[in-house]
Amino acid sequence: MRFILSTCLLLVSASLWGQGTDSTELYPPVPIDKENIFLNIPGFPDPVSSYDYSGKWDLDKDGQKDSLLLVGNGGAHAWYYPRLILSSNGRQYDYPHLLIDFPYPGELSPKKIENDQLLQLAIINEPKGTYMYLKVDVETEQEVFNSYGLHQRKILFSFDKGTPVLSDFDAAKF
Repeated sequence: MRFILSTCLLLVSASLWGQGTDSTELYPPVPIDKENIFLNIPGFPDPVSSYDYSGKWDLDKDGQKDSLLLVGNGGAHAWYYPRLILSSNGRQYDYPHLLIDFPYPGELSPKKIENDQLLQLAIINEPKGTYMYLKVDVETEQEVFNSYGLHQRKILFSFDKGTPVLSDFDAAKF
């Protein structure tokens, strides 16, 4: 008798549970990222998920749009590092130790970036130049920052004569 009662109770609660709120009301559908690509990276047996934002911004201000890729590490919890290819010199700049886990850039002002706790990547278009903001993962070792002459995980990329220059981000300097 207990078994029959338990089974009935389980069926009733399962049917009530199924009539709850539609998950799309709580979590809107994630759009398909047209920027999501798969790259063949040496050392990885399969192509890794990466994001290609090439042709969107003129980072080095030479009148031509540059390439920004966020190259994935192929892990189950993917991390991404920036790869820049500047049109002014055609050189590729990789920063494999500066990892983020949300490869979605915004175009924001420095003041809005300073107040956004979740933002990890942004492009700043200012009259005096275009900049890239990167907030690196908290698990990054201090030695990585030291190797770039940095003191914090909020980094500003500026572009001087076709070369990326990294510095600590400070919204007050804008």
